[in-house]
Amino acid sequence: MNTEAQTREDEDTSIRTDFAAADSALQTKLNTEISNRTKGDETLQSNIDTEVSNRTEADTAIRSEIASTSSTITGKLNQEISDRQSADTILQNNIDTEESER
Repeated sequence: MNTEAQTREDEDTSIRTDFAAADSALQTKLNTEISNRTKGDETLQSNIDTEVSNRTEADTAIRSEIASTSSTITGKLNQEISDRQSADTILQNNIDTEESER
């Protein structure tokens, strides 16, 4: 009976050793996965931050270009209005002169 008890005790020890090794291996894999996901999250966040910064800079550049273009267009439009008003005045003066000379 002593031999049977020793055999069971040895098997129990073997099972405990196998479980401990499996737990250790699983914990190592879990720690590796946690580390990989954490690094992946950090990389992803860095990429997102870079993209946000790039888009913000691009938006600022576009707004600046639109403001500059709008200012240029407004200036040209005002000049065109002034030129047409001057031309209309000249034409009207010419018409008035022509009419008074008849």
